[in-house]
Amino acid sequence: MLASQNLHPPLSYFENHSSSLLNPSIIDVYILSEQAAGRYSSGFSPADLKLLIGPFHTSPLGLVPKPHSNKFRIV
Repeated sequence: MLASQNLHPPLSYFENHSSSLLNPSIIDVYILSEQAAGRYSSGFSPADLKLLIGPFHTSPLGLVPKPHSNKFRIV
């Protein structure tokens, strides 16, 4: 018989990419519009989120310039 194993990966979250500082208002507006549409929840501290959903991973946000434009794409 196999020994009991912890099947949950460790909690991991990362700071956003430095490119997110190029124009932080782009990310703020995007998040607010997603919250208004009901696709994003309000923010949680890592400890509160872990209590709510268990171990989790995050993906950092960043910005890249769109070609032939002065706009940015969120990545």
